[in-house]
Amino acid sequence: IGIAAKKWITYHGLAVNVNNDPLAFTGISPCGFTKATMTSLEELCGKAVSRDEYKENLKEEMLAVLALKNEWN
Repeated sequence: IGIAAKKWITYHGLAVNVNNDPLAFTGISPCGFTKATMTSLEELCGKAVSRDEYKENLKEEMLAVLALKNEWN
């Protein structure tokens, strides 16, 4: 998750490395981190993770959080 502000403009993003790809960070240094720092859900869970299942779960969780936020206003 990243947030930046430059010249009164905010930028934000979310990146999740679902499956381990040792070549994914060749030639880039996201947020200044080294390749050795990167991990994946696959590594953390110790099993293969379905990208489609992850996307659906993330969508449902984000919708639930946003729905709660709307109730607070």
